[in-house]
Amino acid sequence: RRSVRSAHTDVSWPGHSATVLVALAWMGGTPMASIAGKEMKDPPPAIALMTPAMSETPAGIVTLPADANQVDNTGYVWAFLDAANEPERVRPGAVIVAGHETEPFIARVVDQVDGPGGRSIVHLDVLGVPDEVVEELRHANVIA
Repeated sequence: RRSVRSAHTDVSWPGHSATVLVALAWMGGTPMASIAGKEMKDPPPAIALMTPAMSETPAGIVTLPADANQVDNTGYVWAFLDAANEPERVRPGAVIVAGHETEPFIARVVDQVDGPGGRSIVHLDVLGVPDEVVEELRHANVIA
Protein backbone atom coordinates (compact mmCIF):
# COMPACT_ATOMS: atom_id res chain seq x y z
CA ARG A 1 0.00 0.00 0.00
CA ARG A 2 1.30 3.40 -0.94
CA SER A 3 0.85 6.50 1.23
CA VAL A 4 -0.14 9.83 -0.23
CA ARG A 5 2.54 11.43 1.92
CA SER A 6 5.31 9.49 0.25
CA ALA A 7 4.26 10.70 -3.16
CA HIS A 8 6.24 13.94 -3.14
CA THR A 9 7.00 15.87 -6.26
CA ASP A 10 8.87 19.19 -6.28
CA VAL A 11 7.15 21.79 -8.40
CA SER A 12 9.71 24.21 -9.69
CA TRP A 13 9.39 27.02 -12.18
CA PRO A 14 11.94 29.79 -12.41
CA GLY A 15 10.90 32.53 -9.98
CA HIS A 16 8.12 30.47 -8.36
CA SER A 17 7.89 28.04 -5.48
CA ALA A 18 5.31 25.41 -4.67
CA THR A 19 4.69 26.97 -1.25
CA VAL A 20 3.80 30.33 -2.74
CA LEU A 21 1.61 28.80 -5.42
CA VAL A 22 -0.28 26.69 -2.85
CA ALA A 23 -0.75 29.69 -0.57
CA LEU A 24 -2.10 31.79 -3.44
CA ALA A 25 -4.40 29.00 -4.56
CA TRP A 26 -5.71 28.58 -1.00
CA MET A 27 -6.30 32.35 -0.55
CA GLY A 28 -8.08 32.65 -3.87
CA GLY A 29 -6.64 36.09 -4.45
CA THR A 30 -7.01 39.18 -2.27
CA PRO A 31 -9.90 38.96 0.22
CA MET A 32 -12.64 41.40 -0.73
CA ALA A 33 -13.26 42.53 2.87
CA SER A 34 -9.86 44.24 3.04
CA ILE A 35 -10.42 46.33 -0.08
CA ALA A 36 -14.17 46.83 0.02
CA GLY A 37 -15.14 50.49 0.05
CA LYS A 38 -11.59 51.74 -0.40
CA GLU A 39 -10.73 53.95 -3.32
CA MET A 40 -8.03 52.54 -5.56
CA LYS A 41 -5.17 54.98 -6.09
CA ASP A 42 -2.65 55.00 -8.87
CA PRO A 43 0.92 54.37 -7.79
CA PRO A 44 3.10 57.49 -7.60
CA PRO A 45 4.76 58.49 -10.85
CA ALA A 46 8.32 57.29 -11.31
CA ILE A 47 9.57 60.86 -11.02
CA ALA A 48 8.60 60.85 -7.32
CA LEU A 49 10.97 57.95 -6.71
CA MET A 50 13.94 59.55 -8.43
CA THR A 51 16.77 61.14 -6.48
CA PRO A 52 16.69 64.92 -6.92
CA ALA A 53 19.44 66.35 -9.07
CA MET A 54 22.30 68.10 -7.33
CA SER A 55 21.76 71.82 -7.14
CA GLU A 56 24.20 74.08 -8.88
CA THR A 57 24.21 76.21 -5.72
CA PRO A 58 27.00 75.20 -3.33
CA ALA A 59 25.96 73.43 -0.13
CA GLY A 60 27.07 76.36 2.00
CA ILE A 61 27.48 79.98 1.01
CA VAL A 62 29.81 82.05 3.12
CA THR A 63 29.30 85.79 3.44
CA LEU A 64 33.02 86.44 3.73
CA PRO A 65 35.70 83.98 2.59
CA ALA A 66 38.34 83.81 5.32
CA ASP A 67 41.01 81.54 6.78
CA ALA A 68 40.41 80.90 10.49
CA ASN A 69 44.18 80.51 10.96
CA GLN A 70 45.00 83.91 9.41
CA VAL A 71 45.33 86.12 12.50
CA ASP A 72 47.04 89.53 12.54
CA ASN A 73 48.60 91.56 15.36
CA THR A 74 45.11 92.43 16.72
CA GLY A 75 44.58 88.77 17.61
CA TYR A 76 41.58 88.49 15.27
CA VAL A 77 41.07 86.59 12.05
CA TRP A 78 41.18 89.00 9.14
CA ALA A 79 39.96 89.04 5.53
CA PHE A 80 39.57 91.57 2.75
CA LEU A 81 36.10 93.10 2.48
CA ASP A 82 36.20 93.03 -1.33
CA ALA A 83 36.19 89.21 -1.15
CA ALA A 84 32.71 89.25 0.45
CA ASN A 85 29.81 87.79 -1.51
CA GLU A 86 27.48 90.24 0.23
CA PRO A 87 29.63 93.14 1.48
CA GLU A 88 26.57 95.02 2.79
CA ARG A 89 26.13 92.28 5.43
CA VAL A 90 29.70 92.73 6.68
CA ARG A 91 29.44 95.56 9.21
CA PRO A 92 30.78 95.92 12.76
CA GLY A 93 28.70 93.92 15.24
CA ALA A 94 27.11 91.68 12.58
CA VAL A 95 27.23 87.91 12.96
CA ILE A 96 28.12 86.27 9.64
CA VAL A 97 29.13 82.96 8.13
CA ALA A 98 32.78 83.19 7.15
CA GLY A 99 35.44 80.71 6.08
CA HIS A 100 35.10 78.36 3.14
CA GLU A 101 32.06 76.49 1.75
CA THR A 102 33.43 73.22 3.09
CA GLU A 103 34.67 74.63 6.42
CA PRO A 104 32.45 77.53 7.43
CA PHE A 105 32.49 79.22 10.82
CA ILE A 106 30.30 81.74 12.58
CA ALA A 107 31.98 85.06 13.39
CA ARG A 108 31.17 88.50 14.72
CA VAL A 109 32.54 91.39 12.67
CA VAL A 110 34.79 93.37 15.04
CA ASP A 111 35.73 96.24 12.76
CA GLN A 112 36.79 97.38 9.30
CA VAL A 113 40.09 99.16 8.82
CA ASP A 114 41.99 100.56 5.89
CA GLY A 115 44.43 98.09 4.45
CA PRO A 116 47.11 98.10 1.77
CA GLY A 117 46.20 99.53 -1.62
CA GLY A 118 42.97 101.05 -0.32
CA ARG A 119 41.44 97.63 0.40
CA SER A 120 39.35 97.35 3.58
CA ILE A 121 40.36 94.71 6.10
CA VAL A 122 37.66 93.06 8.22
CA HIS A 123 38.52 91.67 11.65
CA LEU A 124 36.48 88.69 12.80
CA ASP A 125 35.91 87.15 16.22
CA VAL A 126 35.29 83.42 15.64
CA LEU A 127 32.23 82.27 17.61
CA GLY A 128 32.18 78.63 16.52
CA VAL A 129 31.25 76.26 13.75
CA PRO A 130 27.62 76.15 12.56
CA ASP A 131 26.80 72.77 14.16
CA GLU A 132 28.01 73.94 17.58
CA VAL A 133 26.12 77.21 17.35
CA VAL A 134 22.88 75.51 16.27
CA GLU A 135 23.25 72.92 19.04
CA GLU A 136 23.68 75.67 21.65
CA LEU A 137 20.68 77.63 20.30
CA ARG A 138 18.54 74.46 20.48
CA HIS A 139 19.76 73.77 24.01
CA ALA A 140 18.70 77.28 25.03
CA ASN A 141 15.28 76.74 23.32
CA VAL A 142 15.97 79.69 21.04
CA ILE A 143 15.29 77.55 17.96
CA ALA A 144 13.46 74.25 17.54
